[in-house]
Amino acid sequence: MRLLYIIIVNMILFQITALSQYVHTPLIPAKDKIPGWNGFMIGLGQNFQSGEYYVDCEDCIFDGGVGTGFTLGASYDRKATDWLKYGIAVMYDYSGIQNAFSETEQIQFELENSGIKENIYINFRHTAQSDFHFINFMPYLKFEPWNFFFFRMGFGGALLLDSRIVHEKELMQRTVQLSNGAIVTVRIPNSNSDKVTIQDSQVQEVSNFNLYLMPASGFKIDFSETTYLMTYLQYSLPLNNISEFGKDYKINQWRIFLELGFKVH
Repeated sequence: MRLLYIIIVNMILFQITALSQYVHTPLIPAKDKIPGWNGFMIGLGQNFQSGEYYVDCEDCIFDGGVGTGFTLGASYDRKATDWLKYGIAVMYDYSGIQNAFSETEQIQFELENSGIKENIYINFRHTAQSDFHFINFMPYLKFEPWNFFFFRMGFGGALLLDSRIVHEKELMQRTVQLSNGAIVTVRIPNSNSDKVTIQDSQVQEVSNFNLYLMPASGFKIDFSETTYLMTYLQYSLPLNNISEFGKDYKINQWRIFLELGFKVH
């Protein structure tokens, strides 16, 4: 699957570079060249969940999850006016979300070889790790009121490549006191571990295509007339739920980007 991601991203980068070239032939007269730039970017940042997500466990509801992620991509833009550019970016994005909550569960305890049965209360911790892989297509407008500062507004469409969720339940106490005063050891049946995996599957009822508003602002350093470096902060604000197996379940994110750009014509 990782190889597939690399192949897709490389194909997209090749297409952007090819489209950005200015070509004229004797049959197609040369026109005034409109300045254009290719940018190559990497971004790191945080993802955070809004709404609730459900799993294959009765009364297990995850909310308030956060996680880390990264983005790789390329862009091409052209000059419309002295202060305005328009363009498109194509990006591969990984977003992870981690959730956890604790609960006290009533279970029936049976003391081995004694016939004694009793309802006891045990503390457990539930954790969930969700992973999402996307290809994003983002047309945008870039406003440059000054040479060193810019604001960009993008409208993104994200195609889901893959998703995964791993839900685990962990025993948080090893001993419990019975009503007769005896202290006994508890364990998870048929396991030598205090942790058991309840679910390891694709995210249920996941949306394969998602829409985002993607504003960004930052600073640009011109190394020369043909090369620049930009650093900027970008938010991704979801317009639809990432999954319907929950309540208003969305993934928001921010990324801090570095982008190296080259003038291509």
